[in-house]
Amino acid sequence: MGQSGWDTSTAELPSADRDGSAVDWGCSRCGRFLSLLRVPMLIPNGFSAPSMVEAVVLCDFDGTIVTMDTAEYALRKFAAGDWETYDRQLDEGKITLKECLEREFALVGASKSEIRSEVLKAVRLRPNFGNLISYCKERRIRVVIVSAGLDFIAREIIRSGGWEGELELRMPRTRFTPNGITFHFPRTRFDSSQSFKDDTVTHYHRLGRLVAYIGDGSPDFAAAEAADLAFTIRDSKLSKLCKMRRVPHRDIRDFAEVVQGLDVWH
Repeated sequence: MGQSGWDTSTAELPSADRDGSAVDWGCSRCGRFLSLLRVPMLIPNGFSAPSMVEAVVLCDFDGTIVTMDTAEYALRKFAAGDWETYDRQLDEGKITLKECLEREFALVGASKSEIRSEVLKAVRLRPNFGNLISYCKERRIRVVIVSAGLDFIAREIIRSGGWEGELELRMPRTRFTPNGITFHFPRTRFDSSQSFKDDTVTHYHRLGRLVAYIGDGSPDFAAAEAADLAFTIRDSKLSKLCKMRRVPHRDIRDFAEVVQGLDVWH
C-alpha cells in the first residue's frame, strides 16, 4: 500500500514505473479513465483529473453509512427462526439477495413502527458522512445510496441529518402486508448485471461518468470491482474479497478518508 492509502499490492505495475511515476496503478479500470479523461494517468498519490468530468459516488447503507447492519439488527431482535442460514446461502451464492431478504424477513412478525423504533435507538452514523455530502455538493458530485437494506430506516436517517434533496436512494421498497414483509427491488437495466448495485455502476459508466463505490459486504463486490474507485470498510467482507480477488481498493474507517480519496478527481 502506498502513501495514498490505495491497496494495489496485488496488482502488478509496469517495471519501468516502479519508482512512483506510474501511468497505470494496476487495474483494468485505468483504460476507462484514460478514455474519459484524455490526460496522462498518474498513480493515486499524484492523481489529477479535470473538474469538467462528471462523477458520481455510490454508497452502501448498512455497515457503511451507518456502523451497524440495520436489517440484521432487526432480525436479531424480531426473527423467530434461524435467519442466519439464509445469510450463509447468500455468501455461498446459492440464493439471490432478494431471496435472502424475503426468506429472512418472513420470520419477522413485528410491525414497521416496532422495527423503526428499535433500530433507530441503536443506529449510529459512521463519522464524517455529513462532510462527504458537503464535499460532493460543493463539487456537484451526485451521491446515490445503493443498498438492499430497509428503505424506511435509510429515509429516516436522511431526514434527521437534513440531507433530503442532497442525495438519492436506489433501494428495495419495503412493504408490510397481511402476508408478511416483501421487498420490491429496483429493476436492472443490463443483462450482464449481477444485481442492481453493479447495474447502477454500469448505468453511470454508459452516461460517461466516473464512479466511486463505497461498501462493506459481499453483495457490494461486483459494484466495487466495476467502479473507477473502490472504498471498502476496513476488515469488512468486501475488503477481504477485494484483497483475495486482486481488486485495487482503499480501506477506510470513516468518510474523511473517502473525501481525501476523492481528491484524485479534483
